[in-house]
Amino acid sequence: MSTSSSLAGLQARYGPRHRWLLLLSVMIGTMASIMSSTIVNDAIPDMSHYFSPGQERAPQPVPKPQTEKQEVD
Repeated sequence: MSTSSSLAGLQARYGPRHRWLLLLSVMIGTMASIMSSTIVNDAIPDMSHYFSPGQERAPQPVPKPQTEKQEVD
């Protein structure tokens, strides 16, 4: 392990606040993950209602023209 990524290297570079900086970055990452999953979980049902047609939004079938049957003698 290099000295810049070891505990002694972090303490030498950032001083006693390295723990707080690490905690802050973990907290921001956790909150971003929670917010993004919440946004997705809220948006998917709304999008599925919009994109899945129900009976009221389904296209109606086009009726075939009526033709008279001719009798063969």
